[in-house]
Amino acid sequence: MNKIPQISFRKPTKSTLEFEIFTLQKLFSRRPSLKPSIENPHRVNFYHILFITKGTGQHQIDFTTYNYQKGSIIFIAPSQVHAFTIKKDVEGFIIIFTESFILKNLGQAELLHFARSYNYHSNYPIVEGTSSEKNMLLQSINEMYEEYCQPIGLMTEEILRLQLKLLLLKIERIKNTDPKNKNSSEWENLFAAFRKNLELNYTETRNATDYAAMLNISYKHLNTVCKAMSGCTAKEFIDAYIVLEIKRHIAMFTLSTKELAFNIGFDEPTNLIKFFKRHAHQTPQQFKSTLLG
Repeated sequence: MNKIPQISFRKPTKSTLEFEIFTLQKLFSRRPSLKPSIENPHRVNFYHILFITKGTGQHQIDFTTYNYQKGSIIFIAPSQVHAFTIKKDVEGFIIIFTESFILKNLGQAELLHFARSYNYHSNYPIVEGTSSEKNMLLQSINEMYEEYCQPIGLMTEEILRLQLKLLLLKIERIKNTDPKNKNSSEWENLFAAFRKNLELNYTETRNATDYAAMLNISYKHLNTVCKAMSGCTAKEFIDAYIVLEIKRHIAMFTLSTKELAFNIGFDEPTNLIKFFKRHAHQTPQQFKSTLLG
């Protein structure tokens, strides 16, 4: 099968900046010359923010298709697989940046806000605000775009970084107006620690009790935190994470089922197939076939 290509941050101009903002129209106009095609799933190692200013459409993130409309904000994090649907009547902005660009001089509180914005394991990747909030964000993005289009001068990088931080804070405030997003910092930190432990240990254990023990909390408390942060139990969250990792391994590597099972931490290939079919409602081979189109 054709492996999903990986795309690294490349900056043809203004090479001192690991940041770029441009219009979706410009990106779409370059489509014939872009390799690999942005319409096919590809994995990135940098951050994206898409802001839609006109039209409706769809964007695929981690094998799920999301609908967007005017004013939608779409977040894509490093390691995620995504694909554009090209539509001539869709307009907007795309902001891309590296981790080193945004994390420079970032305080602890800002770091937490940034982590929440790109917490793709628990957050819906599209944010929708009110009409006034969308206008406010558009104004911020227009100012950022104007600054970026100027010749690089004194403090250009710092101004862009501050504008990006301000934009992320405004988006975070919009998200917090949704009651389901109101969670305590203690729980956010616990959930972040749980996700980190899961990333490091998912090949060793899929048992929620083990992860509760790593955090020195009860299984019941871990479940309460998970339900508040992600809407699902700890076990459901673990299973969803494993399914996504299986999909990513299938998409990124040419592996036999035996190799795939070993890499993900299953003792037997048949156990992996049963697990994947139970949660993804298709076999790994059927999922691989969908990637081939």
